[in-house]
Amino acid sequence: MHKLTDQQLKEVVYASISDFSQRFDQIEDFDDKLAFTTRYLLTHGAGRTPDYSFAAAVHFARMKLIDASAKMRKEREEKSHDEEAIGDEVINVNAENPKSDLEAEAFIGNPASYLKGYAQAVVSEIEARGVEGVVDERVKRNCQYLEQAIDQSLNDEIANLEQNSKQIDIMARLETKFGGRFELDEAYKATKPGLFSGVFGSASVAARNLDTAYNAFRNRNHVLYGDDKAINKAAVEYIQHKIPSWKPGDELPKDADLANLSGSARARMDLSINIIKCVKEQEEMERYFRSITEACKEKNLQFSDISNLEKEEEVAEESVVEDVAQEPMKEEPKVEEPIMAYGIDQTSFQASLAEELRKDDELIVQNDDVEEKDLEASMEGPDLAHGAK
Repeated sequence: MHKLTDQQLKEVVYASISDFSQRFDQIEDFDDKLAFTTRYLLTHGAGRTPDYSFAAAVHFARMKLIDASAKMRKEREEKSHDEEAIGDEVINVNAENPKSDLEAEAFIGNPASYLKGYAQAVVSEIEARGVEGVVDERVKRNCQYLEQAIDQSLNDEIANLEQNSKQIDIMARLETKFGGRFELDEAYKATKPGLFSGVFGSASVAARNLDTAYNAFRNRNHVLYGDDKAINKAAVEYIQHKIPSWKPGDELPKDADLANLSGSARARMDLSINIIKCVKEQEEMERYFRSITEACKEKNLQFSDISNLEKEEEVAEESVVEDVAQEPMKEEPKVEEPIMAYGIDQTSFQASLAEELRKDDELIVQNDDVEEKDLEASMEGPDLAHGAK
């Protein structure tokens, strides 16, 4: 995907966590991922009623950024085990300049200051250029609200949420896999047995266990609420029920493997496969989440640290441009280029000709005038500096 433009970012408006996640994954450049994330969060509430609270949305955004960071870290670890240790606070481990990771560290470590500062910056930017359309007006009003509403309590709310976020994290991942919350609900409904199976109780034990585990995972009052091991086990067992030769660690079944299934059996397989994918993604992210968030929190970065760094970089760039402009121009040493005509080095040609003429004094005397005129004639005509075409 090409680098995001300012115009593309202006058109971003919060829709849902699943929409955010899908679009986030399509962006390749990490800096673009962060810019997109910031804009998406600042438009939370600017459109339709959000699917999650602002604190939950910020948590999911942090999770996605650490997802991306975990993937990059894993790739580096696989390439070289002798790699120099990477600081826990580093989000973009592939950043060429450590300072370019500062924004990500500020967002992960102090989202309240980061988002409050950017909300103010967006309002100032819109006011400077003038409101452009209905979306611009909504975004401006939303950022004005966030600028006033955001304080330290946002960080506290996010911290409390992340004490035990596994359940909502995996459910949000499932929503993304199926295309949204409504789509996930419809996919679950499709797993229900048909009328015949329901009446005569012919659904398999594996199917009933999957249904029980899925509902228990979502039920706050159930002992298995948020238990990723239980729901993963039920998903694994259902796949094994349908494909006895399959075992955990094998490649997950593809569409071709499910071709002979229909109705609720196919729906249960789809749900099982995606549950296993989401649990694995969650495990990869959690491997780094605590250490990264805590390291970034300890740095206590403020939005002013980002804006001050940007100003310093602008001043440095202006200084370089000014120094170059004031530096006296150095004259390049002149190099005598051979005179060329018709592709021939005339200096060498004349020396060779003179040598030949000196061999016969009589011929030189007799033909001096003639040779001089012929030479002058040969020097006229085409541009001597560039030769004839």
